[in-house]
Amino acid sequence: EGGKGQGIHSLRFRKGKNSGKTLSLHSYEIRPHLTITGNRKNLHGLDLNRNFPDYFRQNTLPSQPEKDAVIRWLEMYPFVLSAGLHGGAVVANYPFDNTLEDVTGRLKEPSLTPDNDVFVHLATVYSETHPTMHQGIQCQAGMPRFENGITNGAAWYPMTGGMQDYNYVWHGCMELTLELSCCKYPPPGELPDFWEENRNAMLVFMSQAQRGVRGLVMDSLTREAIPDAQLRIDNRAIGFNTSKRGEFWRILLPGNYTLQVFKEGYENQSLSFVVYTPMSNFQLSATWLTVNMTPTFSGVSEPSVLAHLLAKDAPVTPTVGAVKQAPISPQIMPNEAWIGSLLMESLAKLQRARSCTLAAVGRQLFQLSVLYMAVLHPLVELVPFGLFPDNSVLKDEIIYA
Repeated sequence: EGGKGQGIHSLRFRKGKNSGKTLSLHSYEIRPHLTITGNRKNLHGLDLNRNFPDYFRQNTLPSQPEKDAVIRWLEMYPFVLSAGLHGGAVVANYPFDNTLEDVTGRLKEPSLTPDNDVFVHLATVYSETHPTMHQGIQCQAGMPRFENGITNGAAWYPMTGGMQDYNYVWHGCMELTLELSCCKYPPPGELPDFWEENRNAMLVFMSQAQRGVRGLVMDSLTREAIPDAQLRIDNRAIGFNTSKRGEFWRILLPGNYTLQVFKEGYENQSLSFVVYTPMSNFQLSATWLTVNMTPTFSGVSEPSVLAHLLAKDAPVTPTVGAVKQAPISPQIMPNEAWIGSLLMESLAKLQRARSCTLAAVGRQLFQLSVLYMAVLHPLVELVPFGLFPDNSVLKDEIIYA
């Protein structure tokens, strides 16, 4: 990769500039080879691009350490867009690479993803920016001629265990396989020329990561990010997840969409949004969404956040029972400052509660306000309040009512 511009690694130093136009990317990763030898197969003689979990059928090949390392890498970094660079043809290949049908041969029926419009766009962007790929040139007699320089993987030849399908289905990362040379293994001296042929196409392809929709999924009460929430665009069966920071991204073409968001312990959310038409491939801007998830507050009957606070913090003698109009002396009455601090602390704890019904939250807030008023009224009612998950009555609790 030496010579002209030092090849693909020169993007590190030229990131952000292309013919006077800005290409803004948060980050990118370059992995030259999956094997330490740089060959198609590893030292065990297995093709790593047949070793990944497969969407259509079980992969029975022995799991390889190089593939496992790549999976860990993908789990660490939630990539939006990726490409595998191959040789042996000149074409942009898009998913699916496999199919439910056991077929062999070339140019059979395509196996299309729910995001086929996006994948065709990504492949076309690369092909049309490349000097010759879009011409669909036949590399040699007997080889297929690819219309517009793009092809569906399964329509070309089905394969099990490819990284392209795995990235898309398991990690929500849209990947193409870019075949860049009729020669499977071109001489090293020709690599600078291949780089010059593909540089602009690669930059335009990378910029597509900025189109579509992106945003954050947050807890509506605590404002904390929600990791691993499940997301799906309506009418697109393959979903994706939020990152550990609650972030999400999805490449989409201009249009109207609805985002569905799911997370255990929260109410499902549905948001409609619009992806607008960009002015150019270097002036892309994704629609931003903030998704506020509401806790379901299910699991425990009548919890007692307030009662726990009182039992722990109140400067009174806790009592269990029911005594109407029980006089209480000023010496054990909570003072106004303590009630105020309790109110603020309780509100914060209620926001973090995950085992309350909405009705219980409302009742506890009401009881807190009544507790505050108890400073002005010497008559209170002592009542048992709440249940543990095992339905035993909470001990040593007091509630002013």
